[in-house]
Amino acid sequence: YSGKDVWSEIVDTMRRFRARLKDAASMPVMNVCVSRLNIDELPGLVSLAGGIGFFCSFVPVSLSPSEQETDGFAAYAPEMAVQEADHGRLTRSYEELLRLKRVGAPIANSSRFLRDSLEFLKTGRTEWKCDAGLLYLSVSPEGDISICHHFKPFARYDTPDLAKLLAAESTGGLNRKQRLSCPGCMRPCWAEVTHVMHDLPSAWEARKSMRLSEELGAGAAEK
Repeated sequence: YSGKDVWSEIVDTMRRFRARLKDAASMPVMNVCVSRLNIDELPGLVSLAGGIGFFCSFVPVSLSPSEQETDGFAAYAPEMAVQEADHGRLTRSYEELLRLKRVGAPIANSSRFLRDSLEFLKTGRTEWKCDAGLLYLSVSPEGDISICHHFKPFARYDTPDLAKLLAAESTGGLNRKQRLSCPGCMRPCWAEVTHVMHDLPSAWEARKSMRLSEELGAGAAEK
């Protein structure tokens, strides 16, 4: 959608999409980019998503320091950056998200990710250890493979003996070097995989979310 006044169309599309998911165990997710523009709306978005059979995933905004330093994944948009004056509102919103998570609201993020996101939005610090190149890889639409989209590809999907290359000690050394040079991020597609594999409470929450998704799916099918 590129026009104005399309909110109702977007929500209706989400409803129709949910109705077409025949498997009740499906887990459709509504991604929410968290910035200073929507700090106060976060808890309400959980209710909106749950009402149409979706989970909410809250992704902290990543911004470039200037127009010249954009990388295709982080834009230069200073009006979206969280300011110190916003910290109180931000903390209250995330405390409410954590409370909703505890009582079983449809929030896809782990509690650990939510706590780390609050710290990241306030300070820019990341509080988790990345496993890029170990637990996950990034494959571009063109088939290029890198440890994540932040780095240049080291192979393609059709590289001969790809499995051997991935298992090679030299590849592991390159991956370690790249991870150490990375400033860090708060993208759930990476962080949540790490948490599920290494953090028992996060793994347990993921299992509870799947059960809740089945309930939401069954409820959506009845409407």
